[in-house]
Amino acid sequence: LFDREDPLQDQYLRRRARRRLSPPRCYVPGSGAFVQAVRQGLGWGMVPDLQAQTPPGGAPLLEFDARAVIDVPLYWQQWRRSSAALERVSATVHAHAAAVLR
Repeated sequence: LFDREDPLQDQYLRRRARRRLSPPRCYVPGSGAFVQAVRQGLGWGMVPDLQAQTPPGGAPLLEFDARAVIDVPLYWQQWRRSSAALERVSATVHAHAAAVLR
């Protein structure tokens, strides 16, 4: 698991087994480190599409269940301190999100 608040692996297991399971688990609280642990065969995990891509010279991840898609809502958060650059980035993110959600 990514951390103790990561529900994705449990959600997947509940969907497939149709009951609550409690397998052994370890925590890898870093996005890149989590994917690297899965890539090295230290366990399995739900990995975001962008991180699942095979890096140059790297080992590909094995997809063992193509139906195992869990959409995760994303939220935009920024500091209250404002700057012209942050405002432009925020406006761009909001505009793209609005276009995607249409």
